[in-house]
Amino acid sequence: MLSLFSYSQLIITEIADPNDNAAARYVEIYNVSGSSVDLTDWEIRRWTNGNAGPQATGVDLTSIGILDPGEFVLIAANATEFQNAYGFAPHIEAGTGGASDSNGDDQIAIFDASDNTIDIFGVPGEDGTGTCHEFEDGRAERIATVTASNPVWDESEWNVWADSQVTGCTSHTQLPVNAGDGIYDPGFWIGSAGNTNPTVTVTPNLLTGFVQFVGTPSAEQTFDISGTNLPGDLDLTSTGDYEISLTSGTGFGTSLTVQSANGDVAPTPVYVRLNGASEMNPANGLIAVVIVAALTGDTVDLEGQILNPDPVVFVSEDTLSGFSHFVGTPSDVQTFEVSGNYLTDVVNITIDNGYEISVGAGGPFSNSVTLTPVGGDIAPTSIFVRLNGPIQSYNQVDSVIISSTGAMNVYVNVSGDTFDYLPYPIGIVTTNDTSGVADSLGVYVQLSGIVHCIDFDGNDGYSFTIIDNNMHGINVFNYADVSNYVVNEGDELWLTGQIDQYNGLTEIFVDSIVVLSQNVATVSPVVVTALDESTESQLVTLENVDFVTPIATFPTGSNNIDLTDGTNVYTIRIDSDTDIPGSNTPQGPFNVTGIGGQYDSSSPYDSGYQLFPCGTGSFVPSSTTGVLSSLLADYVRVFPNPVGDNLHIDFVGIDELDVEILDAQGRQIQLLKLNDSIDIGTSSWSEGIYFIHLQDSEGNTFVQKLIK
Repeated sequence: MLSLFSYSQLIITEIADPNDNAAARYVEIYNVSGSSVDLTDWEIRRWTNGNAGPQATGVDLTSIGILDPGEFVLIAANATEFQNAYGFAPHIEAGTGGASDSNGDDQIAIFDASDNTIDIFGVPGEDGTGTCHEFEDGRAERIATVTASNPVWDESEWNVWADSQVTGCTSHTQLPVNAGDGIYDPGFWIGSAGNTNPTVTVTPNLLTGFVQFVGTPSAEQTFDISGTNLPGDLDLTSTGDYEISLTSGTGFGTSLTVQSANGDVAPTPVYVRLNGASEMNPANGLIAVVIVAALTGDTVDLEGQILNPDPVVFVSEDTLSGFSHFVGTPSDVQTFEVSGNYLTDVVNITIDNGYEISVGAGGPFSNSVTLTPVGGDIAPTSIFVRLNGPIQSYNQVDSVIISSTGAMNVYVNVSGDTFDYLPYPIGIVTTNDTSGVADSLGVYVQLSGIVHCIDFDGNDGYSFTIIDNNMHGINVFNYADVSNYVVNEGDELWLTGQIDQYNGLTEIFVDSIVVLSQNVATVSPVVVTALDESTESQLVTLENVDFVTPIATFPTGSNNIDLTDGTNVYTIRIDSDTDIPGSNTPQGPFNVTGIGGQYDSSSPYDSGYQLFPCGTGSFVPSSTTGVLSSLLADYVRVFPNPVGDNLHIDFVGIDELDVEILDAQGRQIQLLKLNDSIDIGTSSWSEGIYFIHLQDSEGNTFVQKLIK
């Protein structure tokens, strides 16, 4: 007699006999508990045709071993035929007459190692024919809410579908195929209920850009298809003149089957091409992917165009930009590709307006190129483009024209800049807008002028001023030395470079320097009473000024110092590259000469104006044209003034006279100690302003301004 034992770990979830097909008969069992079950010596047994007892020996589950929580196994009547039908193998083949070989009117139960009935389908000893638990040519499925085994038949726990439903049974709603138990994981033979849904993955889901000429299939594209937990193969069907194949170049049609192995399809490339019989634009379609024996799938959208075999040319790019060069040196090369189909004539490619093209990166370059089709086609061919304009031209815009008889012209738009160093007067390129920004910012120029004062950079690189004959000046700047030039005042220079601006100061960022002549006369400084835009890069003099804060010596390094004439306050910039830092300051009112500058870090650039003295000689006592000591003036004469080729110094009644001659930038020209009158040759002096300082042994001084 069978014993009934309450056991809640293992349940029967499905029994099937679809269409009375022995190959498709199976029993599914499932571990619903949170613990693993050792199935050693467990069995599935069957009551046949109303027998009082089950089989003495059923299907041995020992080979399953441990069944973890959430896992299930499938036991088939005939594994070989089952695999042929479903595409994967069951875990156990029961064999003909086994517990899983039920035609739907028998009872089936799980027995543990102690011969206890764990779970049961049907009423033991009852012929199931005509009962509520008959499923011949159908199947029985445990409803999803059952979470424990039951050793006693309970119709309410089951959905039973048979060829003809027996009246008087509990009504059950048809569920989707495999709902509640899922599809098995054939890779492990033992499946997991946590991953039971069939899945199909296609990558990508969209293929675009198919171009087909009538009579010739388009180029192929591919997508990958894969699947898991599949109950069958994958059927693919294409629409819209698209063809598919599993092999590149051959085997194309509108449908194909991707076979699964043990319920899986590994990532498999599918080749797609467009092959319509008439012109269509757009020519779109899709590929439908259907899982055999399951109500699920996926699609791949397809987009393209079908063209008549008229002559046609193509280009890979429609725009090339950013060409840039100086006159005489071509720009860097850019490329695009030309191709064509069904051509009856050569392809002509032309360009003008300073642009040149070639079929080779190294040339030869010209304004036109001709491509000859082979069999009506032009394979993708690289066309090299460069800008080689003969004159300066900003924003050079043009189009490469690609044409062939009977084909529609196509174009590649090009844009760039041709730069050249054009000569300008300094005054033209140093004007500013209302915000103080240079009007000519970024313009490439040629400038000429005479060096005034010193190089305030002092190391590698430049920061010095040139002033032209129109009294217009500009700062010359570069981070490095250019053309091996060493700065000397009086050098007449020819410069090429780009107009730049730094903290309001307009500059030429110099690219090359040519010395035209040397020892050229510098301009006379202009006396001003304000430092502003008009004094920028000019040689100017402030008269009768003194320090706002009195000092005896100039501080070391570079410093800003404020001066005043009693009404206005001026800032002078003492640069560490002059001989001024650490020297004695003038005592009492003085005149100071230097180069006007600006340091304003924000727009509008209308402040921060400064004066850069060139050296200690830039500071002269205020009475530069008269006598500081009337006593000395009575005994000394300096003439003529203006000076010719000789300067005469005559004195009487004085034992010894110290003489120092400075130029307008404070540089010492001569230093003499005289005991008698003298003539000094000045033919080598440049034209300009000079100062002669005289002092006797008693400390009496005399300073006179000279003009050469």
